[in-house]
Amino acid sequence: MAVQRRCWDDPFVKEAVRSSTPLVIAPSLSTPCPLCRGAIGRWTFAHLAAVLGERRLGVHVIPEGSASFARHYGPGLARGGVLQMTFGEFVQRARDARASGRKYYLQLPFEAAEVMRSMKATQSMEGTYSTEATQSMEATQSTEATQSMEATHSMEAEVARLGWSWLAEVYECTDGTQPSCQLWAGHGGGSTPAHYDALDNFLAMVSGTKRVWLYPPRHAFDLYPYPVGHPMDNFAQPDLERPDLERFPALAHAKALEATLQPGDVLWLPKYWWHLVHQVGTGENLSLSVWLGDKGNAAFMQEVRSIPLAASVHAPIHDLFAAPAEDRALESLLDAEPAKALVAFKLGRLIESVAARHCGTASGEFLTELAEGVESRWDPSSNAAILARRIRCQIEAFLPGHSNAFLRLMTRDGRLHPGPPAVEFVISSDRGDRGEWGMLESECGPNLALSSEAPE
Repeated sequence: MAVQRRCWDDPFVKEAVRSSTPLVIAPSLSTPCPLCRGAIGRWTFAHLAAVLGERRLGVHVIPEGSASFARHYGPGLARGGVLQMTFGEFVQRARDARASGRKYYLQLPFEAAEVMRSMKATQSMEGTYSTEATQSMEATQSTEATQSMEATHSMEAEVARLGWSWLAEVYECTDGTQPSCQLWAGHGGGSTPAHYDALDNFLAMVSGTKRVWLYPPRHAFDLYPYPVGHPMDNFAQPDLERPDLERFPALAHAKALEATLQPGDVLWLPKYWWHLVHQVGTGENLSLSVWLGDKGNAAFMQEVRSIPLAASVHAPIHDLFAAPAEDRALESLLDAEPAKALVAFKLGRLIESVAARHCGTASGEFLTELAEGVESRWDPSSNAAILARRIRCQIEAFLPGHSNAFLRLMTRDGRLHPGPPAVEFVISSDRGDRGEWGMLESECGPNLALSSEAPE
């Protein structure tokens, strides 16, 4: 099934954003979406190489025979790594990729908060973004912002050309909204494995084509996310482009929405929606992500506060025995109530975090045994039995009558135990690591690092 498409000036766009419904925001009368209009036809590889000059950027590199640009690389993880190079060097590597068999994917993070605030300051929040008056105002603002920034950093001037006032109106931004942005540059043929983000995302296509498969939060556990605490814990363990239904049978339940993005399109991608992104073709492929919202542990804890707390650790537990009928009942409940399904996923991740804090590396085994109902054999006064009771009661407070079914959903098919292969080490610039690995050994030297964001 395809993601809905609506022109950027359709009133439904705001409704989709408010309701967290994915949407392709398409050109209107051949006019690209305002968010990326200032970049269409201007942001070419040659132009960006000139603008960025000698600035060193992170470029994901994967060897011949690989197709996935992951977040982390190393034994037990994806094959590949991240090199530091200029945009011009990236362009040259991309040209030579056919001979080397390698694939390159550049990421350029930048801040848009100041530009967005300056645009919003002069925007009338009473009106709407029209095809005449507001576009004229935005063009004037972009010109003024560009002129004021060109003396300091030319990439900031490029960013100022984008349609920030349109975004501010559509997203109903407040003064505290802090957008973070990332430019993705590739030469086609690679994919980003299925993952979710904890921020809302507007993915704007500048050149080339991308195909995106989206899965709602309802199917989170059908996609077998890595356990909490794993370096890839916001990614799916299976390769969804080549699904192994024998190893991951629940994948058969996960139905994707599909979107094909052309230049001028913007994909509205609500947070916690899983997405697999594939570059189509072999030409220049440029897109821009604009993330909005709060990120981090504090934001996550604020979201899970919507989950009712168990009134007592002695609350009755209704489903003490495994039964397919109970599993089907829970599946039906989550299908019928998408908002509850999203909170249930957050509750599951919170339970994994609590179990890891108390049980360490044995947390997956603990939760799997809990799903099997074996805690009746444990000493009732033991820490494990007390923790098990608290977890069950917390699930019951949110999903009455479904605690065992929910635990089975979380732990099925060995997702947590035995779990994914052990990770030997992670090359990560998040911690300032530098090193060499595998096929990059002769190239990277001290330049090998890892980007902090999953490439789109």
